[in-house]
Amino acid sequence: MNGERTSVGERRLAGLAVVVTRAAEPGEPLTRALAAAGAEIRALPMVAFEQPSDPRPLARALSRWDDYDWVAFTSPRGVAAVSDAFAALGVDPRGRAPRRLAAVGPSTAAAAVAIGWRPDLVPERFDSEGLLEAMDRLGERLTGVRFLLPLADIARETLASGLRDRGAQVDSVVAYRSTTPTGVDAPSAMDLIGGALPVLLTFTSPSAARHLLERAGPSALEAPVAAIGPVTAAAASALGYRVVAVPEDHTLEGLAEAVCRWWESC
Repeated sequence: MNGERTSVGERRLAGLAVVVTRAAEPGEPLTRALAAAGAEIRALPMVAFEQPSDPRPLARALSRWDDYDWVAFTSPRGVAAVSDAFAALGVDPRGRAPRRLAAVGPSTAAAAVAIGWRPDLVPERFDSEGLLEAMDRLGERLTGVRFLLPLADIARETLASGLRDRGAQVDSVVAYRSTTPTGVDAPSAMDLIGGALPVLLTFTSPSAARHLLERAGPSALEAPVAAIGPVTAAAASALGYRVVAVPEDHTLEGLAEAVCRWWESC
């Protein structure tokens, strides 16, 4: 371990450039945490969010909102998309809490709480598999239980398939689309990945890893990667990235801590 790096207090990431590929948002929490630890932040948004190409399935699901026994969210963006869809219909989302709400992790739960919805289930493992395990631990029969899953257009089928295998009736609807931001060309991407300082890439979704490789080409594979969880890590590895850090706690705070520990071990 590099003793000089660990002796600088809060500046645990001094001397490291970290590329943040999350969607650009004011006060982006991963950027804030990494910058507080002394990293040089290079913002390279590789994911943007848009409304569904066809908004009618989501609108139909919202019209049947009270028929669902559970609404399960797998991302904060899904919560925001449903809230925005209600607002577009002239409905105050704060008064439309689901009968029961499942959130894949604390960030998603916090997004629900922010609009006045109380999560009934948040798993210890923050992915679809963890959510299914948490459902099993409730000890409730799911046969005939109606679930609504507001998802991204590229979401995995793991949660929907798992619930159907348990006998549930599942409506999966596209609540938002994940796209590549405009205005990010290959030269600008490579400028942010290169430079004199050591560089670490961070990915919080498989799509960010894929979009960066599409824009920057094989040179993007030369930088090590920190991934927020095993699903993103597996997707990045399959693309050829070298994943060096994955937090046990699959949150943005956990990712920042994993980056610090990796850098301190270098």
